Amino acid sequence: MMHMETRESDHAEAENLVKDGKVKKYIFNGVVLWVVVGKERDYLVLPNIYCSCEDFYVRVVSRMEKKYCIHLIAQKIAEEDKKYDVYRLDRKELRKIIDYLLS
Repeated sequence: MMHMETRESDHAEAENLVKDGKVKKYIFNGVVLWVVVGKERDYLVLPNIYCSCEDFYVRVVSRMEKKYCIHLIAQKIAEEDKKYDVYRLDRKELRKIIDYLLS
C-alpha cells in the first residue's frame, strides 16, 4: 500500500486519477516513461523524483510545502496496484511522446 507522506486531499485526487485510467506506462527497449493525464495536459513522471507539472515545481520544489504532487502519488498507487495502461513504442512513437511532453 501507499508509503508516501501525503495530504489526504492529494491522495484522494491521485486515487481518482488511477481509478479513471489516467496513468500510462510507455516502454521502449526496456526504457520506461510514466505519464499521468492531468486536467491541463499530460505530465511526465519520474517515480519518487520528478513531475513536469507546475504544482511539483511550485509547491514541492520551490516552497517545499509538500513532498509529492498528485501525479507522483497517482503513479505510485497505480504501479503498486498494477492499475495502469501499458504501451510498447517504437523509436518514432517515443520521439513523438517526448516532444509532446516537453512542449
